[in-house]
Amino acid sequence: MNQSRSIRAEKALESLYHSDGERFPVVTYGFLGLCLLITIPTLFFPGLYEIFGGVEPRRHCWQVFTAAFEHGWPGFHGSIHLALNTFLILECGRPCERLLGSRRFLVLGLLSLAANALVLALTEGANGSSMVIWSWGPPLFAALLWSRRQDPSAAGSAASQRIVGILVVMYAVITLVMGLLPYLFGWRGNPLVALFRANIFHLTATAVGALFTLASAGHIRQRLSRLAVVE
Repeated sequence: MNQSRSIRAEKALESLYHSDGERFPVVTYGFLGLCLLITIPTLFFPGLYEIFGGVEPRRHCWQVFTAAFEHGWPGFHGSIHLALNTFLILECGRPCERLLGSRRFLVLGLLSLAANALVLALTEGANGSSMVIWSWGPPLFAALLWSRRQDPSAAGSAASQRIVGILVVMYAVITLVMGLLPYLFGWRGNPLVALFRANIFHLTATAVGALFTLASAGHIRQRLSRLAVVE
């Protein structure tokens, strides 16, 4: 019986990473496409940065929207930022969309973009899609908890370890790196303040994702139960 439960839990998590016609993550690829469409021209034509991204004060009303797709400033740093977020979008967005379904996933993305615009209006925030990407963490964490409740041995599955790995990268590695970056630019204040300020978009996005996950808890359980059916 335990082996059967473990197989079902493992099947559900692995299904989040399988691509088929029914669950093609169209919203994820659409979001990635916008990031590439807005960022790549900026890397070759720096003047576009002040049109799509920019820093405070932003001169164009649409920048509160396009700044979420603009990844850093022209040059090497922008390329690294885009490459990192492309990896996160593919690794985190695809399973999250298959978990929530494309419509709910789109709603979560729009809520995150709205929160991103609000944070940009209240702070001198940077460009990038962190406000959207980090909202995907709580739903994936909920899927992980579901599998552990079904059977603790499912923690050893490849899909479970894959989710754990991406969450560790997002919430431990990147969070700490972002907290240290201000010191490279001359910050000498309280490290907790640096950690908070550097990760304000990550923290806000996580809160949006957590609230959305709580509101969608029943749907997530039903979705995982359907995916757990062994054919």
